[in-house]
Amino acid sequence: IVKALNKYDNVKREFKKDTIRTLIIFAVIIVVSSIVGITSHSKEKELAEKVKKEYIKENVTYTNALGKNMATYIAGQGDKTIVYLRGSNDPCPTLTMRRFADVVGHDYKVVIIDFLGEGFSDKPDTERTAENITNEIHDGIKNLGIDKYILMSHGYSEIYSRLYASKFKDEIELI
Repeated sequence: IVKALNKYDNVKREFKKDTIRTLIIFAVIIVVSSIVGITSHSKEKELAEKVKKEYIKENVTYTNALGKNMATYIAGQGDKTIVYLRGSNDPCPTLTMRRFADVVGHDYKVVIIDFLGEGFSDKPDTERTAENITNEIHDGIKNLGIDKYILMSHGYSEIYSRLYASKFKDEIELI
């Protein structure tokens, strides 16, 4: 019985050592992972800010839209102008649709806008209604000096293009 109890105590001690060792290793892994995650997040944030500043400086033009800065990306020199209204899952078309504008820009002038409150544009003071957004888009386009254009909508911006066409039909060549 004494031998069995001693053996049981040894097994119990070894189990405790193994458990404690495992917990220590697990804790070290969590601490190291946290430190690495925090460091990478910090570096990623710095890089994102740097890229944003450089991108804006090189690629974004601003137009006045009812007293606010509306970000635009303009490409091409064609005789006809396409104004692109973003899709529902695109928070920053001046960045994401740049390649589209560059390709289509061989034949058209392409204007991509970030709606107010999105992408690189200022936040608006007005409520986000279809009427207000349509008026902001119109004012921004007019302040770019564009009189006739093709309105190209994607996703839910179709709502704005339909309202736009009913209000400013003389300016639109095609939807």
